[in-house]
Amino acid sequence: MYFHRIYFLLIALAISVALIIGGINLIYNEFNVGYRMNFQSTFTLVGKERNLLKAWAVCQYEKLFRTLFNTNESGLPPVHIYVPEKVQKSLIQDIPVSLKQWRKAYIKDDGRFNRIEVRTRGDNTTHWGYEKKSWRVKRKKQQVVNRVRKLDYIVPRTKNIFDWHLGCRIAHMAGVLAPDTRLVELFINDMSYGVYNESEFLGESFLRNNNIMPVNFYKGEQENAERKLMVDMYLFNNPALWKKLSYFNLLPENDYSDMEYFINLVKCSETSERCFEKLKMVCRIEDWARFSAFQTLIQYSHSSDHHNGRLILDPWKGSVIPVVTDPSVVYSEDEELKLDLPGNSFLGLYHMSSEFILEKYKILNSLLMNDILTNAASEQKTILPSLRKTWARDKYHNQFVYSNMLDRGLAYDNGMEVEWKRFFKRMEFLDEWLRNELSKNPSVSWYKKSKNIVSVVIDSAVPVDKLTFFMQPTEPMPTSVFWDVDGNGVVTVDDIEIPYTFDDNRIILMATWGANHRNGKHYPTQFNIIYGERCAIEALTVNNAITGEEFNALRDSGKKGMSPHRLNRPIIESGTKVLKELPKSMTIEKTMVFSDPVRIHPGTTIKMKPQTSLIFREKLFAEGTEDCPIVITASQPGNPWGVIALHGKSTSNSKLSCLSIDSGSESFVDNVRYSAMLSLHETSNVKLINIKMKNSYKSDDMLHIIYSQDIDIINPLLENALGDAIDIDMSSFVTINGGKIYSSGNDGVDLMSSSALIRNVQILSSGDKGVSVGEASDALIFKSSLNGNVTGIASKDDSMVTVIDSMLNNNKKQVEAYYKNWRYGKGGRVLIDSSVLSAESNDIFADERSMVNILNSEINPQIYKPKETVKIEYSLERSVKEKGDSSLRIYKESSKDLLHKWGISENK
Repeated sequence: MYFHRIYFLLIALAISVALIIGGINLIYNEFNVGYRMNFQSTFTLVGKERNLLKAWAVCQYEKLFRTLFNTNESGLPPVHIYVPEKVQKSLIQDIPVSLKQWRKAYIKDDGRFNRIEVRTRGDNTTHWGYEKKSWRVKRKKQQVVNRVRKLDYIVPRTKNIFDWHLGCRIAHMAGVLAPDTRLVELFINDMSYGVYNESEFLGESFLRNNNIMPVNFYKGEQENAERKLMVDMYLFNNPALWKKLSYFNLLPENDYSDMEYFINLVKCSETSERCFEKLKMVCRIEDWARFSAFQTLIQYSHSSDHHNGRLILDPWKGSVIPVVTDPSVVYSEDEELKLDLPGNSFLGLYHMSSEFILEKYKILNSLLMNDILTNAASEQKTILPSLRKTWARDKYHNQFVYSNMLDRGLAYDNGMEVEWKRFFKRMEFLDEWLRNELSKNPSVSWYKKSKNIVSVVIDSAVPVDKLTFFMQPTEPMPTSVFWDVDGNGVVTVDDIEIPYTFDDNRIILMATWGANHRNGKHYPTQFNIIYGERCAIEALTVNNAITGEEFNALRDSGKKGMSPHRLNRPIIESGTKVLKELPKSMTIEKTMVFSDPVRIHPGTTIKMKPQTSLIFREKLFAEGTEDCPIVITASQPGNPWGVIALHGKSTSNSKLSCLSIDSGSESFVDNVRYSAMLSLHETSNVKLINIKMKNSYKSDDMLHIIYSQDIDIINPLLENALGDAIDIDMSSFVTINGGKIYSSGNDGVDLMSSSALIRNVQILSSGDKGVSVGEASDALIFKSSLNGNVTGIASKDDSMVTVIDSMLNNNKKQVEAYYKNWRYGKGGRVLIDSSVLSAESNDIFADERSMVNILNSEINPQIYKPKETVKIEYSLERSVKEKGDSSLRIYKESSKDLLHKWGISENK
């Protein structure tokens, strides 16, 4: 009996000691992963739950239970990584330094183990403070998959567990930039850790994969571990609060001048209309309205003044573009549905603009009419069977609930099923609610303020247009209509004239009007309209500006409204712009930006002072003749001027012919970098005919085409380019037909992520490559000649060059195909068909990741022992007959298809 009593006491003592040690360990862990990181905390955040030991015990019990009753049914796509236990422990040994340190690990790809590096991901303890952590995986540069090197594996943090993936999918459907994601089951050391969101890392590869040049990509965070102490919290007040995920390599990495320009412009726009007009050029209404419409669709303003700021500042566009990150899609019944969720002070400013509101609601309505939410829900539901199986064996339900302050019922499988049903029902309700809000009857009333002033009060979120006033039949129609901007009751210079039309006894105002918007709400707003001498109005109808449906406005309802905000102005469609004709002789003293279409007549001479430029934002018709060319040159020989640039969609369908351009360089205008003496940015269907260019200075290029489509360059003559003669970036269907390019300091033609046809062109004596094709480009060289270049043709980085019926003569290196930029994962490919290669050595090279195929071509001298990556068939038909190998016919067929794609008949 005495023995049993001692035994009982020893057990009780052991349990007590274990509990004390465990408690101390839990408290230490709480301190280590929480309070050492800017006073974050872990389990103690959970509502009324303060019992750390209980939370730990419940999690351990669940692990044991789900391990014993595990199911091996196939669930979400599996991802297997292998991280030694010692490495896992080292990740939180020296917080915060250890969290960002890369550690060696392995990943299984199709049964093969490849070496990777891993570290924890995220600045919040919910990502790394527990056993189930968020991970960042980095592959070797030689092993990128789908042009992605870094991937994030993120633990679910909201109650439906698929919100990150769904939010990014809705963003893609809405045309908003967001990382590629998928739901996966992550295995670490062959043990399932359950459901994860796999997400592409945001950096330079993300830019390239979305057809954006490598430019400054900023991350703004003032929260959790990334918060900078003792400074302002607001991201839009201080450029130093942003850091670069990718940087523009033509400037130092520590150059933040573009962010400073943007933030200063935002500040200035709060009080200056001139600054606000500039801001609209930098932060384009269409881009940000689409982004805001997306936020409405997910009912979450995830980008705040201090958190989740991701901005691309593109100097080639001169624009600031938002990127989605961490998009929580919850659709909680506890929160009121909203049309507007500005989120941060910058979007708050834009929501005050009537132009922004109209564009946003039009985009939102279009997305809803295309069933974006219905399609997103259907797509997500197809994943649910696999998600359900993976979730059932996820051993970290309670960690998920405790760490994210969620309802304990979600720890049970049936609790998650209930949540999914609730979520999709709420999503369906949101879709219906948004449609109703955009299409419902606007609340509009009116009353006569005086004999010639009518006050219209708008109290609806949705703007209205086609205000139609019904006049008394016997009364004369007014001779003018003005909006009384200053509210003084008489027409002054500040008042805005409103265009209108007559229809019987009706006056229809050709403008769009809306209520003031602020902080996600709208407020009754009163517009006073002045009608000439007097107005005898009997009734008013208005149209919903989004749906076009007509409604009656109430008369004398007694409702009054506030004065319109300075950014809330009637939106008047601009009429046809007047064509501006330049004089036949002019000297440009300073940089000029044209916002109207321009014509330059034959025989015009334009002399440019040093560093001056001409920027055209509308169509340009510079059509000289052979006898009377248009000449643009330096006013001071030897002192280069800047650029001639066509920038923007409005310059589409411009035409430049018989133009002689000499001694230009580069320029930086309105936050846009122009790197060539003739620059084409974001335009299409432009024709350059008989353009002569020579002697470029300072800049990389002579002619630069970027973010453009369908550019025809016909019979150009380009000589003595300092760098590349023609540089084509992120553009498609660029045609160079005829002409000559010679003595370029670098490449004759350089392609990056573009497609081009080079037809009947002579490219001579280039300081580097005659034609350089890289970064996933496609080029067709047809009936052209490349002579005396350092390298005739170079293809690299998942690019394809097809050469048909052309000549490569006396280039030091005739053809090169190689792997250069690891982001593309492949080398280059070259197919030469029915061509002539003649040089002293006919140096043709392809590395182990690349391939050169030469078919039916004359090679002088012949190459008898080419590398395995260089395949030569002097006669395709004979080769097929003798070797019985018809695989090379595929290349011949691809040549035919390519000619057809570019509209070329084989016999031409």
